[in-house]
Amino acid sequence: MYNHLGLPTQVDGPRTSVDDVTRFAYDSQGELASITNALHQVWRVTA
Repeated sequence: MYNHLGLPTQVDGPRTSVDDVTRFAYDSQGELASITNALHQVWRVTA
């Protein structure tokens, strides 16, 4: 899936038996702000 800027908001992995979606969040300027993996671990981008 993509947002209105054409940036990816989530990528669904190949597995169908488990949740393997990685999600991407962006700030108001369209810069990557965080990545959340299928284990709900969040990486925040600060630079």
